[in-house]
Amino acid sequence: MAKGPPASWLGKSFDTFAPLGPCIVTADEISDPNNLHVRFWSNGQLRHNYNTDDMEHRVPELVAFATMVMTLYSGDVISCGTNHEGIGNLQDGDTVVIDIEGVGRMRQKVVDPLHRQWERGVYMGENSTHPDAVKRHRPTPAT
Repeated sequence: MAKGPPASWLGKSFDTFAPLGPCIVTADEISDPNNLHVRFWSNGQLRHNYNTDDMEHRVPELVAFATMVMTLYSGDVISCGTNHEGIGNLQDGDTVVIDIEGVGRMRQKVVDPLHRQWERGVYMGENSTHPDAVKRHRPTPAT
């Protein structure tokens, strides 16, 4: 188990912040929230392809921590965040799609009124889980 509080989601949990939908599910609809396949595309390029069993903290632990610092009500959502590796920088005009097994698929267009632009590089270092980096950095076993 990881040490320290699961606090990385605090910066993503402000009122009116982060799109949700077109659907969410209730706890009784997902037998194990720490075993869902998640895929994320940016402009048609698959950037994330992982299972929630790779989360730093399990969902019951996240709920327990959240209730120590805030009151949760029926219908509240805890945004856990993600490993940012492979996502890359998003900017005005990009289209992103996320698909979560058993939950649904959401498509969003990124809108930045300032139309800022920056390098589109994606970190894919030696310990990357991104499929292209895995091919590049992990040797195939000898047959």
